[in-house]
Amino acid sequence: MGDMVSDSAARDVIAQVNLRFEAGDSIAEVAALHQRFKIFSKDHSLYDMWLLLGIKASDPPERARWRKWTERYLTKLGSDMKGVSGHDRLVRAFRENLESKTPLPMYYKHHLHKDDPRVIVTRGSGPLHSLEEHVVMSIPIKPAKAKTKTKTRR
Repeated sequence: MGDMVSDSAARDVIAQVNLRFEAGDSIAEVAALHQRFKIFSKDHSLYDMWLLLGIKASDPPERARWRKWTERYLTKLGSDMKGVSGHDRLVRAFRENLESKTPLPMYYKHHLHKDDPRVIVTRGSGPLHSLEEHVVMSIPIKPAKAKTKTKTRR
């Protein structure tokens, strides 16, 4: 997630999102929770929606960086829907899928910002171990620049 969120926190949160919205009981449970409490709405940020579902970085300082990433970075990104921010596109994808008659499992992944600077939501293959169709949410990232070490002379 570039310089905003550590690699370990990104892996941690992405794994939680993908586990919480995987096929079977997980997606059925989240769909039922959404039907009852309208978790994915314009009234909440994506970060807060995930937090309600127990999705968060395990390291408390990383949680603040993750909030900043979702509420600042994602809101500035475009999406595959004209006039809809990346943040709002993700919220819409969650809401529309969870409110459908047969919610599909959802899969969160990333692509390079230089390849496409937009949040893209499609239907297709999820994780390699699953043969089911998924709602696939791909978010552009800019990898962090490697920090160079200065050499000391002897």
